[in-house]
Amino acid sequence: MNKIRTITICGPTASGKTYLGVELAKKLNGEIVSADSIQIYKGVDIASAKPDFEEMQGIKHHLIDFVSPVQYFLHCHLHNLVLVGSNPQRTFLTICFRYKHPKRW
Repeated sequence: MNKIRTITICGPTASGKTYLGVELAKKLNGEIVSADSIQIYKGVDIASAKPDFEEMQGIKHHLIDFVSPVQYFLHCHLHNLVLVGSNPQRTFLTICFRYKHPKRW
């Protein structure tokens, strides 16, 4: 069985995570799954530093503007969203089945 490889980028706000993620995704034919505690909420744009269309550079981003701010949501639900997903187009496994994960380093 082949292992599925992922790259995780962590760091403080405004440290260049989006830029690095987009550059790696372009180089490795990948997609980005955001686990940001604020970017997941729809309409909370000012305080979240969500990447705009230009910053995304055509790279598919998942779980940004995904949940209504009035919806009951705990970040422990993020695990289920990423692995199982309420929307099959937004799951980690679907991304992997599209071969959008690093196959080599």
